[in-house]
Amino acid sequence: MVERRRRSRGARLRRYRDPRMGTDAASAADWWELHLSGEGRVALAERLWEELGAAAVADAGDALVATFAGRAAASAARSALGRGEVRPAPSEGEWRDAWRAWAQPAVAGRLLVRPAWLAPDPETEAGRLVVVLEPGAAWGHGGHPSTRLVLEVLSRRLRGGESVLDAGCGSGSLSVGALVLGAGHVTATDIDPAALRATRANATRNGVADRLEVSGAPVASIRRRFDVVVANIGATVLEELAEPLASRLVNGGFLVLSGLLEDRWREVADRFDATGRLHLVDVLHEDGWAAPVLDARD
Repeated sequence: MVERRRRSRGARLRRYRDPRMGTDAASAADWWELHLSGEGRVALAERLWEELGAAAVADAGDALVATFAGRAAASAARSALGRGEVRPAPSEGEWRDAWRAWAQPAVAGRLLVRPAWLAPDPETEAGRLVVVLEPGAAWGHGGHPSTRLVLEVLSRRLRGGESVLDAGCGSGSLSVGALVLGAGHVTATDIDPAALRATRANATRNGVADRLEVSGAPVASIRRRFDVVVANIGATVLEELAEPLASRLVNGGFLVLSGLLEDRWREVADRFDATGRLHLVDVLHEDGWAAPVLDARD
């Protein structure tokens, strides 16, 4: 097993939407933020995400900002941590404006992912396969480390013609990236209808929609097997999906897990290894995030 670490690109504003949350729930909620300063942000972000019910966690440079559905939830998290300042959250429109203000093209192996609202840069894009992405109301514009790590694995390991399952597809960055890299067919699943719409639109934008299938069906209900499975979701949900995801791989296929903070990836990878079909062969790291890679065997 090989561990690979990529250098951090430095602190910048990030917002992570919970992939389990649909847009109907998000639009109906009364959002509040908890602002926290100080050290140990990776561990603090994990606690906010996994234990304290944050729907989003952002690094705003001078503070860690956690978003909660309701003032009571934000206040409860503040009490549990013993610090922080509770404030009303900005509107959803302001969230999107923030994404666009700091988003930049992201390089992952042979790929360059460019947000659709940025102009092409021929010098930067020269020699790379370009994915143009518009997240809309879905999670992800392709620049988050958890996304880039998966795309880097796909860039290294896809040879062309593979079938791919993208569990929790969000805006479709992994689905479209796999297709641009030469995958023969991708099945993209998500519980959020906005994610399915965004994935379809981004596949069309990049000229690969003819090889894409989108579905709101649970992973456990999908009966076929795939050469490759990718899941950028988060530790708790991945542990719940270990059996169905492992069973979706053909013998000799591989699985890439992401959305995992540094101190959680091993226990999640062990949960998948315990299914008896998977063997950990690699793990990539960047900016406090990790993406284990497991090969399938019968």
